This record gives sequence, C-alpha cells and structure tokens, in this order.
Amino acid sequence: MKNWTSLHSSIVQSSLMETPVSTRYVFLMFLSQSDSTGFVQGTAQSLARMFNIPLDDFRAAIEVLEGPDADSRSPEHEGRRLQKIQGGWMVLMRKKYRGNSLYGKAVSSLNGKHPQEEDSNSKRESKIHKGKDQSQSSISNTNSISEELHPSEQREYEALPTELHRKAFMLFRRWAAFSEGKGEPDFPLAQSAAAKELSCSQGHISGIVADFKARAIIEMTKEMQFKQSSARYRWAIETTLPIPVSDTDQQPDDDLPF
Repeated sequence: MKNWTSLHSSIVQSSLMETPVSTRYVFLMFLSQSDSTGFVQGTAQSLARMFNIPLDDFRAAIEVLEGPDADSRSPEHEGRRLQKIQGGWMVLMRKKYRGNSLYGKAVSSLNGKHPQEEDSNSKRESKIHKGKDQSQSSISNTNSISEELHPSEQREYEALPTELHRKAFMLFRRWAAFSEGKGEPDFPLAQSAAAKELSCSQGHISGIVADFKARAIIEMTKEMQFKQSSARYRWAIETTLPIPVSDTDQQPDDDLPF
C-alpha cells in the first residue's frame, strides 16, 4: 500500500534551495521513496528511470547531495543529505525533513476516510509498533548491560550515519562478546537473524555489514556456506570485550544462515 509522505515546511528555508531545481527534485523524490530508516533501494539507472529524470542530471544531483554543505543549518554529517551504501542510498537526517503525523490525519480527512476507519488504522498501526518494540527490547537492553565502550568503539559508534547502524553495532558487539566468552575468536553473523532482531530487511543488514567491513569494524574470517553455516566475523576494533552477556544474546539456532 502506498504511504503518504509528509514534508516539514522549513525545508524551503534550507540551503537545499540554493541548489539547482533538478537537485531539489531528486532529493524530494528520495524523501518520498525512503522507508522508516531512510533507506532507498536502487541503482542510479533504476532510480533515474523511476524519478523520470535524465541519468546525467541524476548523477549530478547525487554528487551535490552526497557532498558536504558548509551553509547547512544542521552540523550532522557536515551537511550531507545522502550516503551511498550497498543496495542504494540512505537519506541522512530524514526525521528533520519529514513532517509530523498530524498531517496524515488531515490527508485522510481530505481523502474522505470515515473517522472509524481512521481509528481502525491507528489501532492496527499501534499493534504493529508494539510488536516492533517487543522485538527490539533486547536491543534497548544493550545499552544497559554493556560496559563503557572503548574510546575506539565510541568514535566508530558516533560516526555511524543512522540509528539502525548504531543498533546493529551494539547487536554485533554482543554477538562477538558471546563468542569471546566461549573462547572463540570470531562470531557467526546470520543476516536473517540480525534482520529479525532489528525489525528491518536483509537488504538493510547486507548494506550495514558491507559498511562495517569498509570501516574496519568487523572483518570476515569465514564465508557463508549456503544452508550449512553463517559467515563468521571478527570484531576488528579495539574493545572492552568480553562484556557480561547471557545466553539470550546468542543467535537463534533455527535461523537459516544468510
């Protein structure tokens, strides 16, 4: 089902308005296609075709949006608005550009939806969010059970582009700690298990794993054996591991390796 896309009115006062019209258009299209984490899947060719814009204009816009913006009002990411990751792009600072949920109710009203239908949808969304909150409870507990990060870990953690990256960082660190506690130098990383734990797609996890490898946060020690065993990785940055963990931090045995 197609979702409505809200947009904060302050965007017209941002430095984005100093860029070419085609660049503004491409960024708005990215906002409209981004999921709840800010991820937009696709290649330059497929997205240019989807946005109905010449490929050269799309590439020129991407170059601007991926670059730093000294005039940006937001110091995060040096004003960058997009980041290329495996499988697509991340819209950085997505929440700052998106409007609030009240707009959604106004749109529903204009579309002629009955209030009872709106209430039913709200209840259904509440159940969905509740389920996600429960599935992410162990991630929330990460911050409470983990000891203070090593300065090297803290630097890497703070440099990560999205909240999903940071949650994955702590999850993988816990898995590494579990293996370390058993005397194993590396840990299995089943992308299906990570996706389930973080309530996201395997495509997201694949991109994050590739990003972590590029940042030298983790290092592959053994490739995945299809339907036999997960890929294994070593926690590659200086750490305070092992940290106190429990058996609940182990990956589920019934997840197919990916």
